[in-house]
Amino acid sequence: MTMGREHPPTDAHDDARDDEKTLHDLSQAGSVIQHAITYLMEKNIDELSIASALLGGGLGVLSNVLDNDAIEKILTNAIASVRAGDLHGPIAEAKVPEKKG
Repeated sequence: MTMGREHPPTDAHDDARDDEKTLHDLSQAGSVIQHAITYLMEKNIDELSIASALLGGGLGVLSNVLDNDAIEKILTNAIASVRAGDLHGPIAEAKVPEKKG
């Protein structure tokens, strides 16, 4: 689903196929990103540098497919998650690879 772009109406079968592709793409992208994070941490790259690069790159990708209002809504939701403490729970901590010294 892309916000800010107009798409012609589709039937439920097309929507299900699109959802399946989106989930596959998300899973594949997440796996590649996780491997990149692990690699950078093994190279002793500072976590803040890694996170900043990922955030900047992600915003750049979003700017290719979404308008500014849609990006702002995503960032507003992210800020709300930070304020709610969603980033410091056991699930979030389990996703962060340990830095090798």
